[in-house]
Amino acid sequence: KPGSCGQYENYQRPEGFPVE
Repeated sequence: KPGSCGQYENYQRPEGFPVE
């Protein structure tokens, strides 16, 4: 799930995804 402590979006950040 997107937003799982930044673990999911850590290896799956599409262009335009606001991730630190």
